[in-house]
Amino acid sequence: MSTPYPPPTTHTYSTTPYPPPTTHTYSTTRTGTPITLDVYTPAASSKTLLYFHGGGLFTGCKTAPLQALLFTQLHAAGYTVLVPDYRLLLESTGWDQRADLAGLEAWLLTSPAARDLNLDLQNLAVGGGSAGAYLAMLIPDVWTTLRPRAVLCFFGMVDVADAWYTRRKQPGVICAGVPVDELRGEWWEELFVPGREEVVSDPVDFVGERARFRLVLWVLREGLIMDLISGHWNVAGHSGPKPAGDIKHLTPLELVKPGYPPVVAVHGDADSIVPIEGMHHLMARLEEEGVEGKLLVVPGADHGLQPEAKYAEYIVESVEKLGSWIVIHFIK
Repeated sequence: MSTPYPPPTTHTYSTTPYPPPTTHTYSTTRTGTPITLDVYTPAASSKTLLYFHGGGLFTGCKTAPLQALLFTQLHAAGYTVLVPDYRLLLESTGWDQRADLAGLEAWLLTSPAARDLNLDLQNLAVGGGSAGAYLAMLIPDVWTTLRPRAVLCFFGMVDVADAWYTRRKQPGVICAGVPVDELRGEWWEELFVPGREEVVSDPVDFVGERARFRLVLWVLREGLIMDLISGHWNVAGHSGPKPAGDIKHLTPLELVKPGYPPVVAVHGDADSIVPIEGMHHLMARLEEEGVEGKLLVVPGADHGLQPEAKYAEYIVESVEKLGSWIVIHFIK
């Protein structure tokens, strides 16, 4: 089920980008802030992909940084790609993010703007990078009408119940070159104060000492990710909203069952933020439930697969596999 070696080097890849996207509002926060998505449309569209940005669920936005080489391959393959913003932790919870996913389905089904785009909702796939893959894998459990034909996971943060996310790290851990022992929780204490305005967009700052990206690494160090996703946390003297709900609906591997769409994944075996073991757990779970899965293992690659050109063969292979599964599962 996994491919721990480069695919055959017979692929060619496109370098032609999409035209500038159009932007649409698909939902709002509780205080009325628009939550938007960008739509990238090729000259001739034959398939649709809903693709979520990463950022650990705490940071990120729909505009930067996009996986440029991936998007040129999607363009060449005729995908209309929708890239949404969504509410971010800590000001919101995983339950709010699920509500945003439901809002996307409602927009696709009922919005005049969506109808005007002539999207092919029969040939629809979902996907994402890092935490975006986590959200993509929730969709088959959230949506009630539309059925994704396949899921595309790039270095996906999907096994969030694993000890890597739920237990405090031993000293000496380095993530993306950052010694996490040096991070201080008090730098982000104000973000834990209840009642803050919801955040739907936060361009990733990889350098700033107190940027939200470093908060993601601190959360990993402390093993708090599921507490913060669920809203059941106590940090810096503040408590989360503690919403009701079965936590399995926030845990992608628990949602895999017969009929779940096939998953194609690309993951580096030296990923220091989202260890590849989680993707092996996903592949095993898919096999247990009789669901197709394909994992392309990238030797020596860290989180984000940068520079993309170095790993172009894996990106091209994943887009080809995604397209083949969309066709197969549409016929079914």
